[in-house]
Amino acid sequence: MWRMHNEHFMTVSKALLYLQYQLFGMNNFPYQAVNVGIHAINAALMYAVAGELTCLPVPRVFGGLFFSSQGSIGKSRCGNPGQQTTLALLFILMSLVIGSRYLRQGTTSLLTCTLLTALLASWSMGFGLLVIPLLAAQALVSRVMHQSSRPRAVAIWILPATAVLCGFAVLLWSDRAGFEFARSRASVC
Repeated sequence: MWRMHNEHFMTVSKALLYLQYQLFGMNNFPYQAVNVGIHAINAALMYAVAGELTCLPVPRVFGGLFFSSQGSIGKSRCGNPGQQTTLALLFILMSLVIGSRYLRQGTTSLLTCTLLTALLASWSMGFGLLVIPLLAAQALVSRVMHQSSRPRAVAIWILPATAVLCGFAVLLWSDRAGFEFARSRASVC
């Protein structure tokens, strides 16, 4: 049920598209407005992520502006690249921002939100799985700079990886055709 034509699971993306279709039908304007909104949030999140890399405001502003202009230029030249891409990026960036706060503060609620956003990123599109190595790199840098304790640094990438794997297992078992497809592709030879 949740697979696209290329056999990838994209539950969040398809659920959002289904919701938009139910609310607006085949009217293209609301779909484009949601895309622009997601892209604007991504630009703001990119500014926040850049804040982790530099304390200077000028590079952060230019990074956010460059990111936001690239999306509008690409959409005007190439048509719509797809909501699942910007949606996956939204959850990846949210995961990095929340993960950074968890590494500094260590509260369980921030770790839970990081796990949730990592799972949503992986369920939005295939490249959403990049959230796991990005969180691992973030934990490593944070640990080297002595901004977080070792248990926090380990938890920030082990737990999201486990959540993503468990999430995919649930998706496979809930969709019989997806389970059969995965089983047919899993061979020892």
